[in-house]
Amino acid sequence: MKALAALLPTLLFSALAQAQFVQLGSSTQLNGIDPVYGMYGQVYTAYNGQPGAYAFWKPDKKPIQLLPYPSAQLTGINAHCMAGTYSNPQEFNISGFQQCTDKNGSTQFFSFEFGANATIITTQLHDSQSVAGYFDNFHFIETGFISTPVFDSNGAVKSYNTVNYSVPGAVSTQLLTATKTQIAGSYQNSKGRWEGFIEDLSTGAVEVVNFPGAINTGVTAVGSNCYAGYYLVDENAQHGFIHCRHGFVPLDVGYGWIWISQILDDGDVVGYFYQKNDGDRGFVWKGLAGK
Repeated sequence: MKALAALLPTLLFSALAQAQFVQLGSSTQLNGIDPVYGMYGQVYTAYNGQPGAYAFWKPDKKPIQLLPYPSAQLTGINAHCMAGTYSNPQEFNISGFQQCTDKNGSTQFFSFEFGANATIITTQLHDSQSVAGYFDNFHFIETGFISTPVFDSNGAVKSYNTVNYSVPGAVSTQLLTATKTQIAGSYQNSKGRWEGFIEDLSTGAVEVVNFPGAINTGVTAVGSNCYAGYYLVDENAQHGFIHCRHGFVPLDVGYGWIWISQILDDGDVVGYFYQKNDGDRGFVWKGLAGK
């Protein structure tokens, strides 16, 4: 423990020295970076003269692109499909969405409305275009899900296969991130505490994650043999952490609220944090994972 404690300031100083901050509008939530489509997430800006929170993506050295859906954000994008969450005016709730383009250039839009109040898509798997997230019922009890589109020969979506997911014995489950081999997030146990989890899809083994001394923990990103997430030691501030070969390393930027959304293959860590009286700002920490 003494060796780790001595190492932490060095790790944090190195991370901060390599942090790049992203401000595309008056507020920017950076949910990820795609190799082709660049940064994506949510930005507060004006579209056709109408200010609001819009889903965006921005290829490198190219103009920002916006989706004109109300209070929307992107949580996944590639050449075939993009997905996220928006405020659904027809259903008067928060819905997930996926928009896909077939080989003929025709665009399809699908809305996911599993929940009583909200259906949140937290990620889109890059290779399969599956979307993952969670929804609630009228008692605000949450359940995770994975929906996989079925495509025809032209690349058009015919239907979706949806599987619900709950951590065994959990009261609520929030599925916050997924890859082809792992799913992760946070679940509420019978005592009311939220704990992080990571499940290996090949074996079904579930690892419980609790940041030391925290009252709540969640895992929001996995990759590069690391995982990252958030923790709370009280109800007033949400802190970030990354866990690699040196164990837990706390990450704090801004004014007590941070969300880590992605760990890239090269070890870069992507997310956003709250600026006091000034909205959110994205960040990219170069090569943080694996240290």
